Amino acid sequence: MIKGASRRNPVEGRSGQAVAAVSVVAGIVAATAGARPTGSTAIDVLFVIASVGACVWAAASAPWWALTAVAAVAVALGPNIGMTLLAVVALGLAVVIGAKRYNWAWVRSLSAGISVQILARLDIRALFGVTALIAIGVMAALFVIGAWRRPSKVRRRVGRLALGCAGFVVLAGLGFAAGAISARSTVKTANDQAHQALSMLSSGDLEGARSAFQVAEKSFGNAADSLGKPWTQGARLLPILAQNRSSAKDLADAATDAAASIDSILGRLDFSAVKLTNGRLDLDAIKALEQPLTELTGVLDKLTTAANAADNPWLVSTIKNAVVDLDRDLAKQKSRGDDALRAVKLAPQMLGANGKRIYFIAFCTPAEARGSLGFMGNFAELTADNGKLSITRFGRTTADLNPGGDPNNRRITGLPEFLTDYGQYGFNSRANGTAEDDVWQVVTMSPDFPTTAQVIAQLYPQSGGQPVDGVFALDPAVLASLLQITGPIPVEGSAEPLTKDNAEHFLLLDQYRNASTSNQDRIDSLETLARAVTDKLFSGSLPEPRQLAKIFGPLARDKHLNAWASDPDEEALFQQFHADGALPALNGGDGIGLSINNASASKIDTFLEASIDYSAHQNPQTGMTVATAVITLRNTAPRAGLPDYVIGNTVGLDDGTNRALISIYSSLIASSITLDKVGLQYSALVEGGWNLEREFVDIAPGQTRRLEIHLAGTTSSRAGAPLFISPALAHPISASFSDAETG
Repeated sequence: MIKGASRRNPVEGRSGQAVAAVSVVAGIVAATAGARPTGSTAIDVLFVIASVGACVWAAASAPWWALTAVAAVAVALGPNIGMTLLAVVALGLAVVIGAKRYNWAWVRSLSAGISVQILARLDIRALFGVTALIAIGVMAALFVIGAWRRPSKVRRRVGRLALGCAGFVVLAGLGFAAGAISARSTVKTANDQAHQALSMLSSGDLEGARSAFQVAEKSFGNAADSLGKPWTQGARLLPILAQNRSSAKDLADAATDAAASIDSILGRLDFSAVKLTNGRLDLDAIKALEQPLTELTGVLDKLTTAANAADNPWLVSTIKNAVVDLDRDLAKQKSRGDDALRAVKLAPQMLGANGKRIYFIAFCTPAEARGSLGFMGNFAELTADNGKLSITRFGRTTADLNPGGDPNNRRITGLPEFLTDYGQYGFNSRANGTAEDDVWQVVTMSPDFPTTAQVIAQLYPQSGGQPVDGVFALDPAVLASLLQITGPIPVEGSAEPLTKDNAEHFLLLDQYRNASTSNQDRIDSLETLARAVTDKLFSGSLPEPRQLAKIFGPLARDKHLNAWASDPDEEALFQQFHADGALPALNGGDGIGLSINNASASKIDTFLEASIDYSAHQNPQTGMTVATAVITLRNTAPRAGLPDYVIGNTVGLDDGTNRALISIYSSLIASSITLDKVGLQYSALVEGGWNLEREFVDIAPGQTRRLEIHLAGTTSSRAGAPLFISPALAHPISASFSDAETG
């Protein structure tokens, strides 16, 4: 120890050896902190040991006040009590050195080495990179101050080393820039082709996807080669540049491998072999899709992992944006791939591979409104037996199901909420709790199709049918779409064969207008169409699954086609394809919905138009929301000129008058409901987590009526537009929403 040492704080002899030992130990210990300045473990360990060792070595000649300042920063920012106590020790050593005016070179290094350990372990989450900036800034300042106090000979060596490092940084940066510029165009081409390939894959264009992946593979490979050139290697030693080079190259390598694998897998995916021919599907062809689809999802998983690994906070925006965009597309395609794989795995059992399956098909029409698709006029029974599909029964609701089985002893069980909400309309309204004789005419009242399907599944075996494994419901839009597969079909009452272009209009209006005053001819022509369509479907050849998905996917999403299965896994599959027709979940948010049921016992709802306007205001501090819903109903039916079963009614109203049961769904509680500004008494219920208010409304020919509902309650969020349940009407309902916050 040398009291009253000179300003230069000489470091020599055994003291210099001690400083060197402290510097090495400090660097090694700091390397265990997990700092990753370049993202490469081996390089990072050496980088931390060298930089921390140099800082601690220079600190041996740093003034006491500099050591005190560094230790004070460590005390203030210590991530835990243990680290803070260590920082206090470092601070104490620095203060003693200053108070005693001792040289103590190795103690100065020890104080700095302890402080640096805390700086290497900082964890400030308020702003990314702030911990690294603090640590690097403090260490750099300490190094400069300490080195400046060394003898001139040492300072010259340090200066030359610093110039050499600066030169290396410049050369490494230029080398990386040259590689990045060379790779830039190929990266852009590769990224564009990858997006295009994923888009083609999601749309079912496998050949186009293969070609795009082949181009992407070459482009990603060229980009990886450019980023791997010898002159880019220096960037591996430089923070930030190292992460950008590594991320870009790793992603390019992973994408190259993935594109090649996907190209190979797509070459083995043969969806064309999965076709319905003469009512039979080849189950082996379906099973053959499972392995390549499994491999495809695996490759997409690996590429997603690579994209996630490449996405780190140090990336420059151009690379980061490309990674984020690719990751987003991968997530979408991964979800679609998972759905396809689940469908392929479940399809054989759904098609009767493990035993015969029976499915109920409901043919519905919104000409007589119901909550789920409309009035069910006809039904079919579909049997699947080891891939063979056949219609084993076809019938009418009123003629076959209402009188079928034992009409006096049909009972619905296990659906308490449904019976509370709908029981009075015939589902358990008899004195002994059984269903009415004509319950099948209102079986689709609920807008929640899983509930409707379970009611059908219970009633069908009690009405002369077999137990069913699932229920499908479709409306005229689906029948019209099926005609683009079967081709035109002639039907009595239509001047020309029905096609995909004219069938829906015929089914909703022309069949009623052209029929005689007897309902029998109309029913026979409708049944003839449904029978002809199903016969053609199961006796001819259907398009492959990709084409069918393009036809029926939008119909399911737009609620023209609903499906339910008793098997939970199969029902989950329908949910994934948006075909389940369930009431949407509120999940604590706000929502408004509308369901309309015909109460006139006529086909007048072809002439019903409806709109809903919803405005809500939420106090973000309390979550209290107040809202107003305005429902406008317009009846365009004529007073005369159409058969009685179209514009007449069974409730004693004038011809052309529409009586509708209006059900309003909301997350909030109704405080008042008015009809044309006159207050109403209404029933308050709950269905599927929604508050439900109901009221009968009579609408004369040409009349417009206005329901106004005031609501209030607490919601947890107001993200996005309110949910909306579209009623089964021939005319699409119009809707507008406004959403605001109040102070």
